[in-house]
Amino acid sequence: LSCVGQRNRPPVLWSIRQSLNSLSNERRGTALAIRAGAALSRHAAGIIYNSRTAASQHENMGYSSDRTLVIPNGFDLEQLRPVAQRRASVRATLGVEDEDVLIGLVARHHPMKDHRTFLQAVAPLLHGHQRIRVLMIGRGIDRANASFAAQLAALGLAAHSHLILISESSPAEVHRLTAALDVACSSSAWGDAFPNVLGEAMACGVPCVTTDVGDARWIVSETGLVVPPADPERFRAALQTMVDAGSIGRRTLGEAARRRVEREFDIRDVGVRYDAAHADAASVRSRCD
Repeated sequence: LSCVGQRNRPPVLWSIRQSLNSLSNERRGTALAIRAGAALSRHAAGIIYNSRTAASQHENMGYSSDRTLVIPNGFDLEQLRPVAQRRASVRATLGVEDEDVLIGLVARHHPMKDHRTFLQAVAPLLHGHQRIRVLMIGRGIDRANASFAAQLAALGLAAHSHLILISESSPAEVHRLTAALDVACSSSAWGDAFPNVLGEAMACGVPCVTTDVGDARWIVSETGLVVPPADPERFRAALQTMVDAGSIGRRTLGEAARRRVEREFDIRDVGVRYDAAHADAASVRSRCD
């Protein structure tokens, strides 16, 4: 980091945790703030992005590139881990048998999360495969939500017994539920820079199917499957591949996913990188003064 713009002012580190495919997806006020940020970015001591994709997108919009730091999200690997007993307990509570393939999506009901694509992808699997179960978790994911209920009805899922909906859960409960999945998903159409649901599932030894948004492709790497956003047929095909892989194939991918999180996204290592960034900013301020 340089002294430009840093004299006689406390060091301020920005944190940007959103990808930026298009300002047309943003509210007017948010779009204006993003544009203003480009002009102001040279005054920041540093700009910490949690995604390499987001860093590149913001730099292309005029954000200062010599302030860029990329530090991915980190995960508590003691809290998030494969536990056979926990998996069995959760599945028993949900009425999911060990032979069933449980596909899950954790996301609040919002256009950015693109539940429509996910539902269009899983509907043929639910209608055509007796051993498929789908678990959806997030604020607004219930049949009392008129918009969501209409999507279910249009796909013949309004009363499907193999679709499990949980609208509100604590983070700890979401982690327990995630560990019981066979396949975890992210169907976001835009906005996500570093989908935490992927890292959380991978830490629990669960392979993922995700849309290619933010750093999702880099996060899952060879341990999961990546499809274009808003493409339900490609999403369905990827899920079918996971189903066809069988329990051994999915377990092998899940074990590789766990190792990847241990190597790249351990919260302890991420904390060290944040400490270093703060120390560097303070050091620049000291030299500039």
